[in-house]
Amino acid sequence: MKSLGTMVPVLTAASVILAVGYWGGTVDTGISNLGLQVETIKGDVAVLQEDTRTIKSDVAMLQEDTRTIKSDVAMLQEDTRTIKSDVATLQSDINDLKDINREILEHLSQPRTADASSPLQLNGFGREVSSQIDARGWAENVASQLVEQARGKEEFEIFHLCSEFVKQSLKDDPGFSRTVQAASYNHGTEEEHVLMVYRIELRDIILSKLEN
Repeated sequence: MKSLGTMVPVLTAASVILAVGYWGGTVDTGISNLGLQVETIKGDVAVLQEDTRTIKSDVAMLQEDTRTIKSDVAMLQEDTRTIKSDVATLQSDINDLKDINREILEHLSQPRTADASSPLQLNGFGREVSSQIDARGWAENVASQLVEQARGKEEFEIFHLCSEFVKQSLKDDPGFSRTVQAASYNHGTEEEHVLMVYRIELRDIILSKLEN
């Protein structure tokens, strides 16, 4: 039988062997687990990098969309300014048309001195005005100045000649101009209608003289 002293070194050696084997297995397992964890971390890093690239791409798209929206807003603002300008112009044109329409209505509402016939002839109102301003007497006094110019001309040319003479008289003769203005006011008609009375009376006198 072996003594206790002889057995202790044997047990100690065996314990060391067992301990080394245990810890060796534990270290191997730990290293293996660490390797798995490293691989897992690498995979997570790869996923994170891919997510980062995706986020960067999304941010770039968002920035581009933002620029596009800003550009669209700027265009919309410009279109709005153009529309406002067009509306203002249209409103101004409408106001001008209203003024023109009012003038036309006023013109049409005033009595005329000649009927729309060919050749032009004084109507009842025109004869009344002519009598009041003695347009025929005026025409008889000035007709001699135009007879020779009128000779050989067509009737419409003579009427044009008379119109030019009346127009010039309105400029050169203050008394004639006042008579026209007063007749327009007193009879509630335009000065143009009063001037028409003078034109027709002068034309008729000249034609009468040319026939004789």
